Amino acid sequence: MNDQISTLKDDLAFMRALAQEGRAPPLLGGAVLVIAGVVYSTASLIDWAMTVGVIKGSNFWAGGVWIAAMIVQWAAMAGLKRYWPRQTKPGAMAPTNRAFRWAWAGCGYALITIFLGSLLAAQRLQSPLVFVTFPTIVFAIYGAAWTVSAVMSASRWVRWVAGGCFVAAIGMAASPSPADTYLAFAACLLLLMAAPGFALMRQEPSDIV
Repeated sequence: MNDQISTLKDDLAFMRALAQEGRAPPLLGGAVLVIAGVVYSTASLIDWAMTVGVIKGSNFWAGGVWIAAMIVQWAAMAGLKRYWPRQTKPGAMAPTNRAFRWAWAGCGYALITIFLGSLLAAQRLQSPLVFVTFPTIVFAIYGAAWTVSAVMSASRWVRWVAGGCFVAAIGMAASPSPADTYLAFAACLLLLMAAPGFALMRQEPSDIV
């Protein structure tokens, strides 16, 4: 109880200082984006290696790479939540950060649903072609989440990241080959997820105001 009261006081003091300075609290949760960017870019590189023959494997294993990536991400998120709880940081309960959390949570739920639905469709049709547009869908949804984040935080550079996601979504569809798509997907995940997430981490306030 004392810890909760102390955290509440810290939040109030932090919000008071921000109100006096006339700016929104910084976005919290950059570590989540770093984890997602690194994990899924690694999965994309593994599938690229399988496509060009560096790693031997069937289409079944290519799909299994992404399931394994999701498991790794969930495990990393569980560890992050336990050892680095962002809810204790000043400004965590501000409307800006609540909107940020739910925008990205909704993004994650949507992508998991689309992936599982595509997996079932691929099995029913006996064809992996249903996944051809998946990178485009991923970055379109990322762009939507970054747009919400940009509006809530009033950060101009976040708007550029959102725009980059929409451009990347179209670029994924124009990729000349599956191998090129995997490489482009990995690069964009690092540039438009991990790198911005790291930038947000550097802007996060300390636990003490």
